[in-house]
Amino acid sequence: MQQMKYRLILFALFAAILASAQERSATPLPTQNSNPKTQNSTRAVVVGISDYADERIPDLQYAHKDAEAFAVYLRAPAGGSLPDDRIVVLTNSAATAGKIIAALEWLIAESVAGDRVLLYFSGHGDVERVTKFQRGYLLAYDAPGTTYAAGGSLPVGLFPR
Repeated sequence: MQQMKYRLILFALFAAILASAQERSATPLPTQNSNPKTQNSTRAVVVGISDYADERIPDLQYAHKDAEAFAVYLRAPAGGSLPDDRIVVLTNSAATAGKIIAALEWLIAESVAGDRVLLYFSGHGDVERVTKFQRGYLLAYDAPGTTYAAGGSLPVGLFPR
């Protein structure tokens, strides 16, 4: 039941982000050219965590497989034929907070106006309830079982409620 709650929270979060960001209907991504700095390029960071380092965080069965399947889709013609140098895939122990942040920094450094970036996260998310702000977090592989702000977790919102 708790796992479903976390997945529903993540689904709602990403659905809201996608709904607010979309300007037109969904279509297959265009085939990409080989110049990574060309305008209207697409890059993706794909994260899937089924196995967490902290035993207090319950493991998931298919989160890493979902991420791998999404990366396969992005490489296929229907997903835009993205080359490997435009996709960062981090699963399980490779999906530490530091590596996820480095991948997001790569997106910023390589992207220019008009580009499309895709962020895919399959894993646990939670809300820290010990402070009055009750911030949401995406839990990286190295997240602690409690006190998410201590590290290993990625804050979802920048502003308190």
